[in-house]
Amino acid sequence: MNRSNPFLPRPSRRPTRAFTLIELLVVIGILALLGILTVISAQRLSRSSRVSSAVNSITNALQVARAYAIRESKLTAVVFRPIWDANNKQKPQQTEILVVVSTGQTYQFDVTQLYGLPNLSERFLPAQGLKALRLPAGIKVAGPLFEDQFSATLTEVDWGTQGELSKISNGCSEAIQYSRVIAVMFAPDGSLVLANTRAGGGDTKSFVDLSNPSDFDNDGDPQDCGFGSCTSGNYQEFWMQDAVEDECNFVLVPFLAVYDDRAAREVRSLDWSDETNMKKELTGPSGFITTNAQQINFNRYTGVAEVQQ
Repeated sequence: MNRSNPFLPRPSRRPTRAFTLIELLVVIGILALLGILTVISAQRLSRSSRVSSAVNSITNALQVARAYAIRESKLTAVVFRPIWDANNKQKPQQTEILVVVSTGQTYQFDVTQLYGLPNLSERFLPAQGLKALRLPAGIKVAGPLFEDQFSATLTEVDWGTQGELSKISNGCSEAIQYSRVIAVMFAPDGSLVLANTRAGGGDTKSFVDLSNPSDFDNDGDPQDCGFGSCTSGNYQEFWMQDAVEDECNFVLVPFLAVYDDRAAREVRSLDWSDETNMKKELTGPSGFITTNAQQINFNRYTGVAEVQQ
């Protein structure tokens, strides 16, 4: 039988030491910091995935439209317009992707004449059998504007994009100068169209008839360009979409930029109802779109979309 020797010293036991308050606070601080970094990382991944998903949807729509143009031998366009859910008016605005096809019909959209000839707008209708798609909320599409300048480099152009509609923002809190119906158009051979091929001495534009497509000939105003709460002047109503029912003329663009407008709003520091501020922070040469958007280019010969990595 083994018994411990009572004369041998017993092993000493170290007293357990509890965490001090400072140590606990340090640990809690580290855990909180890790939590914040995890949330930020998750948000960035979510934004990146939403933009990537939108780019995939857009490139698919462009492929479908190009194939439709070749098959039907008609001018076909992909239009990006702001839309809202009439059944849920509190839901944020979304960007709609719509494939439209030319009817060959035109009408005079402005009393001003260019080179002595009237300005015409060619009527497009949604392509039959092709359903409109909506991008994730907060994702928008921009295209370069060459109205006041003729530069082909990305860093020297201003961007047009989908504005916040007045029925959502309660009176247009942003500059309507950048509210445009961006469109990419394909010719019957699938090549990219940058100007309406029916243009002659006058200026020929394009619009999609959504309000009353079955009554073009008898409708006194086939292009619904009614004034919204932010417009002023006869010229603007054919270009600015400040209400969901507006049927404005397309702005044909040679490339697209897909960006997270929600993220842009989180970092903005100026009032975008001022055009100068909006250009500086969002649509200008050094704005959010130029520095953060994912670009979609087109092969100049074939019209095939190419995503810039």
